[in-house]
Amino acid sequence: MVERGGGDLLERLGPDLSAAVLRCLDDPTDLVRSASVSQSWHRFVITNGFCKKLCLKTTPEVSCFVRSIEVGGWSDTIKVGPNCSDHWQMLESEHRIFAYLGHRIVSPRFLTEITMESIAVSTSTGRIENMLPNNLGLDMFSSYRFSKGKSLLNFRLSCKFCVVHEIKMQLPEVFYFCEPISSPLEILRFRLGHMRDENATPKESLLGNFVWTYVSPGFSIIETDDFQSFKLQRPVICIDGVLQIEMLSRDPSYDDSQVKAIVCPLTPAFDVNLLDRMGNSILMYFPGAVEYLDDVTAQQPRRSSRRKLWMKERRRKKNR
Repeated sequence: MVERGGGDLLERLGPDLSAAVLRCLDDPTDLVRSASVSQSWHRFVITNGFCKKLCLKTTPEVSCFVRSIEVGGWSDTIKVGPNCSDHWQMLESEHRIFAYLGHRIVSPRFLTEITMESIAVSTSTGRIENMLPNNLGLDMFSSYRFSKGKSLLNFRLSCKFCVVHEIKMQLPEVFYFCEPISSPLEILRFRLGHMRDENATPKESLLGNFVWTYVSPGFSIIETDDFQSFKLQRPVICIDGVLQIEMLSRDPSYDDSQVKAIVCPLTPAFDVNLLDRMGNSILMYFPGAVEYLDDVTAQQPRRSSRRKLWMKERRRKKNR
């Protein structure tokens, strides 16, 4: 930054101290602003790849992107990339890619609620079943029975490339002859990742067909008719969108649970091409889609506004 008395603060602090200061920033917007202060700061921020480093610190799954490509507009013509002979042009491209990726990761503006498609369920007794879409036996009195021990519920997110911030789950009270069955707190653990084989059967899906890139700590959940929210410790980039819920202390009961997620979709501004079954991939950035996406988002009311409208309509119907 330029001091009033003349001279560049970057030169006064030196590269090591300046880098230490920039590494303390946790908002990619601040890094973009730093790069616009002067020519020397612009070159310093881009050369050191601070935007990519911030993305790695915020979401370690970024390390799976072994290559990043900037695609011109909506075309398939690759303008710059890691194999570009002009090293500086490649660094500038990487800066733009991860500056916008970091913005989408941390900004609440793009958050939306999505549903899930069930893949399979398994209990500690070894029972495996196909599941109904979006729920576990919705509108069925005795769909699935869980045994005490451990149960695994596998879902596919409706958005295959996104940043997951929060998971919502409804575990309704269980009644037997009109009397609620008392049940201790359930302990949940979430895993996010992708399938090794898209054509695997439900049984194969529960026998190691997944690669998990994130495992959450344990969460407590009670049986109630309301959705309970579980905010993840940090934003998680999910490629190919598979969620596994591990229930660690499930007593015998019938279950009509429903699951949703609060995510930030990364498409169409980004796309990903998986290179292998371990999740190594190519990140593709479409700057031409950013303007379109931002325009659409700006026209939509925020989540808080939508909730206020929904509550207002609900009160109106209740007072009829």
